Amino acid sequence: MATKLNKAQLKTLRQSLITASDSGHHATTLKLADKYLESDPTSLRALLDKCTALVELRQYNQAHTCFAAAIKLAEEKGEVPDVIYGMIGNLHQAKGEYDLAESKYRKQIELDPTDATGFFFLGTLQLSRGEIESAQQTFADSDECQQGSIELAQLGLGHCFRSQSQFPEALQAYEKALKMDPKLDAAKIAIRDIKAVQA
Repeated sequence: MATKLNKAQLKTLRQSLITASDSGHHATTLKLADKYLESDPTSLRALLDKCTALVELRQYNQAHTCFAAAIKLAEEKGEVPDVIYGMIGNLHQAKGEYDLAESKYRKQIELDPTDATGFFFLGTLQLSRGEIESAQQTFADSDECQQGSIELAQLGLGHCFRSQSQFPEALQAYEKALKMDPKLDAAKIAIRDIKAVQA
């Protein structure tokens, strides 16, 4: 039987888990999340870190089970964050189940239309399927959002304009995205591309 960690040890482990997750160290994230959950099985954050790691490691059946547990835990806490549905959408997208992914992204948007992340996920999926006009509308619909991946939705909007050779509109969207996140390399590359075409 595993030894329960004290509060200080849990805090240190939590930070290690965050670092591993942010660094894309998926196997490490899975190991640390399991260790964390042994001491605190009510940690939704640790459970979602585990779910994400399972998706990235292509352990899809386990990921489905993990997400079901996360939704159950969230319901027991009295709240199911919209982000869970976006993450489940990402799982379906990774499996090539695009219609299911779309339905989960729409659920995320429905639960919190002020968060641009659901719009970004849905628009990116639509764009990858060649549904440029639908993607453009989805990204544009995120304009009123106050949180989430606002700059990435603007980047996606720029991609839609660029794919239709609407370069002034694309440039405006890319520059807006870059203003929100000056480190957004994809926007910098796209701006150089458009300026080269317009030269």
